[in-house]
Amino acid sequence: MYRYVFLDLDKTIFDFDTAENEAIREVFKSEDLTITDDLFSEYKQINQATWRKLETGELTKKEVITKRFELFFERHHIKVDGVQKDRLFRSVLESNTQLIDGAHSLLEYLQNKDYIVCSASNGVYETQMKRLKGTQLFDYFDHHFISEEIGYDKPHVEFFEQAIERLGNIDKKQILMVGDSLTSDIEGANRAKIDACYFGEASNHTAKYQINTLQALKEIL
Repeated sequence: MYRYVFLDLDKTIFDFDTAENEAIREVFKSEDLTITDDLFSEYKQINQATWRKLETGELTKKEVITKRFELFFERHHIKVDGVQKDRLFRSVLESNTQLIDGAHSLLEYLQNKDYIVCSASNGVYETQMKRLKGTQLFDYFDHHFISEEIGYDKPHVEFFEQAIERLGNIDKKQILMVGDSLTSDIEGANRAKIDACYFGEASNHTAKYQINTLQALKEIL
């Protein structure tokens, strides 16, 4: 039934939460901020809000990755260069090799079953490529569709249309989109009329499938 598997990367393949926490610690330390759970929570709220604005087209990727730091530190009466803070954040992120449990096993399974595996991410292109290579996962993917390079972000239907065109205008029925985000992965697939598999625990999803572990995807594919 399916021949192409579109995989989100952050929080689907990469253990982004662990990597992000390490990176944010370094950013906080660079301004001598005492690291607390409340500070982490505050940053994450700002970060999520700015990424939502990317999904709705209110901010560009460049604005998101710098403004989140500027807004956070501004609340603490510290003026920072968002570009420099993002550069520090990304350097730590790129060195982290933590994966979601079962990621390597799943990719090996898909490769052995001759699925065409495509990354489908809103992340920064250079960072995602470095992380795929650093985790020895790069060669499991046949194609990479990263929003920064493709020209559109999920959930915009154009992201998926561009990917399909680059694959030779394949039949959408052959594609399964797998991801953890209801607002970008699942909503985007729905808009593009592509079957989706939600990787998470929320019950209010609109995906055709839901899994709580990557291992469970093998029961679908």
